[in-house]
Amino acid sequence: MVLAYNDYREFLKQVLLSRQEKNSRYSLRAFAKSLSISPGALSKVLNSVNNLSHQKALDFSKVLNMNETETNYFLHLVTMNNLTRRLERTQGTPVVELEVLSH
Repeated sequence: MVLAYNDYREFLKQVLLSRQEKNSRYSLRAFAKSLSISPGALSKVLNSVNNLSHQKALDFSKVLNMNETETNYFLHLVTMNNLTRRLERTQGTPVVELEVLSH
């Protein structure tokens, strides 16, 4: 469940790992196909090279069958990550991440 994560990338990596544990032949390519994104683009997202757009995050939440609370939380994680990275690029210094408190 996404609510247990502070980083949307870690959540997506765990979903992939979980699927691979159920099916040893399940690949990044298969995961990307299920999410309607190219394997290269998904790899760049998972490796923090690229960010997810709000729309793509919303699409992912639907494919991953998230409920409204999970979707909102996932979108929040994506938005916060994108803002943090944008600040780091413009200011040239890392932004201290705040710990997300669980409910």
